[in-house]
Amino acid sequence: MDVQTLDLGFILRKFPEFNFTMDEFDDRLRLQKFIYLMQSFDVYLGYDFSWYLRGPYCTRLTTCGFALDDGIYQRIPPDDGTSRFASETVQRRFNKFKEYIRGKATDATYLEIAASLHYLIKADGIDESVALDMVYRKVPNTTREQCKSVLKELKELRLV
Repeated sequence: MDVQTLDLGFILRKFPEFNFTMDEFDDRLRLQKFIYLMQSFDVYLGYDFSWYLRGPYCTRLTTCGFALDDGIYQRIPPDDGTSRFASETVQRRFNKFKEYIRGKATDATYLEIAASLHYLIKADGIDESVALDMVYRKVPNTTREQCKSVLKELKELRLV
C-alpha cells in the first residue's frame, strides 16, 4: 500500500455521504468524477486525467480505489474534522469543494456531466456550446437542460 492510496482513503472519509465502494460501474465512475472535480478546485491529489469513454479518467486512481476497497478503507478511522492540508489556501479550496459537492456526491449522472464539461472546456479548449452538445449526446439518461444547468453552476463557481 502506498501513501497516495492512504491519502485518498483519508480524503474520502471526509465525505461519508460519498459511500465509497468499487463494487459497481457507477461506483467507479463516481470516484473518477468526484476526484477530478475536487482537483478542478485546485486541490491537487496527484492524479492526472485524460479523456476516456465516459469523460475524464485516471488509471492510477482506479488502482488506488481497488486497493482501498480491498479492506484498507474500512481500517481508516472516520473523519475527526481536523485538516489534512499543509496550506490554509488549499484547505479553503477543499472547503469550497465540500460546499459545492454537498448533495451531489452520490449522483453519478451529475458528476459525469460536470467533470466532462469541465474537462472538455478547460483541458481540451472546446467551445462551451460544442462541449454541451458532446456531453448531452454522451451521458446516458440526461437532458440538454440538465447539462446547461450544470454548466451554469460551473461558470458561477468560475471553474470554466
